[in-house]
Amino acid sequence: MERVRIGIVGMGHRGVAWINTIRLEPLAEVVAVCERLPVRLEQGAVRAGLGADRAFAELDDMLTCSEVDAVAVNVEPEYIASVAERSLAAGKHVISEVPLAYTLEDCWRVVLATERSGLVFAMAEQRSYMPFVRAWRQLIQEGLLGKPLYGEAQYFHGLVNERVYLDEATGREISVEEAQGNPHARKNRPWNLVHPLWYSPHSLGPLLAVLGGRVTEVSCMSTRKQSYYREFMPIPDIEVAIMKHDDDCILRIACGFQSPSASPHHWQHLIGTLGEVETSRRLTAGSGQGGGSLLWLANHYTPGRSEVDWGFSEYQRGLPGAAVSGHGGSDLYPLHDFVECVLQGKTPLVDVYRAAEIAGPSVIAGHSADHGGRLLPVPDFRPGVHRPAGQAPAGVAL
Repeated sequence: MERVRIGIVGMGHRGVAWINTIRLEPLAEVVAVCERLPVRLEQGAVRAGLGADRAFAELDDMLTCSEVDAVAVNVEPEYIASVAERSLAAGKHVISEVPLAYTLEDCWRVVLATERSGLVFAMAEQRSYMPFVRAWRQLIQEGLLGKPLYGEAQYFHGLVNERVYLDEATGREISVEEAQGNPHARKNRPWNLVHPLWYSPHSLGPLLAVLGGRVTEVSCMSTRKQSYYREFMPIPDIEVAIMKHDDDCILRIACGFQSPSASPHHWQHLIGTLGEVETSRRLTAGSGQGGGSLLWLANHYTPGRSEVDWGFSEYQRGLPGAAVSGHGGSDLYPLHDFVECVLQGKTPLVDVYRAAEIAGPSVIAGHSADHGGRLLPVPDFRPGVHRPAGQAPAGVAL
């Protein structure tokens, strides 16, 4: 295989973004699109420059196409596991959008399908590839931060009015007002995000990329199960989880997607025995790459936090063309990693185990919030003496 030929499942705004991103990767190409909504399928095929013979309304039909080497999954999170499992079973490598799943059972389905197939699975969590993550990991490896003790991350991103409903006739996301009396309007993805913490890959993901290891226990609390900002949305405005990392580090993860929030929406912070690092909270040019971030090292004559910019430079270069990809230029990195791993037989940074180690604690956080913040254990998704690869764990019926 000289190039990875990709079929994209889901032609919403992220599916369209994937078409544009794949065009930036010289070792990949879009050879098929799949979408059940006819208008979006037609629009996606046109954007990808494909004929009707490469535009599929049903996943199983696309999976029989011998030209497809890999599948990019861009469906709602509650359907990712099913699409990924079927794609892996059909002999296709898989890269998926985030989060991996909303249930532990779905996490296990993808883990087991990947183990049984021997194929590459990657989750496209962009922030795990950002320069600040690489810098923090290097600071820890060199001993400059000492032993990590406490990490925190938050993602507060009030969803705009237009994301709440979808017009199935036009394929366009529409406002609440436009949905009133529209026979083609249906509830969009936010209605199924019962717990904000379920959507924590951009918060927990980068911390695990820095620390390694996994979360073993979770306790979580939330505001009431109805938004104070949008009275018609049966979703908490804020959830906050305290997580125990297996290297005796405490993590705090907070998420909210209803109430208005200022940009930048993401924030990470890490304290070690010898220092402290933090991403920027202010909107500045380059802040997506680390401008306005803070650093303090106890053993380096720095009495207070100093402003730094963790970004690519002539010494640590970014990928060519990445700057024009989505999410502040970070969309290309997980795709490039995935393509290299397929072609070279390597393991992605956010492989199926890391994807489950992000989604699993998030699912458990929801259960904890439902039970008044009860401390709950998180399963170990990696194979070992407790579970051979490819075998479902005891007590899990799949």
